[in-house]
Amino acid sequence: MNHDTLNMLVKFICSARKITGPLQANRLATDEVYRTEVFNKIEAEGDGQLHEMLVALRDKLELKETIASSSTYKNVPIDFDYYKNNAHSQ
Repeated sequence: MNHDTLNMLVKFICSARKITGPLQANRLATDEVYRTEVFNKIEAEGDGQLHEMLVALRDKLELKETIASSSTYKNVPIDFDYYKNNAHSQ
């Protein structure tokens, strides 16, 4: 998780506490079911500013999950000899 996403997550958690009670940051970032439950509660009971934060945070977290689960990056063989040989040629 990059600095901007972490910062956004902390601000969201601090603002959402008034509706949800205590939240677990790590679980919110990694557990899709937990995150969906929290986001649904915020959507039902939250104010406009909190809803805007929710949308931005959801986009960042879903983008991270999409990249991490993308089949493009899975099972790609790494040719270490290629990198070793190119490092010497520079």
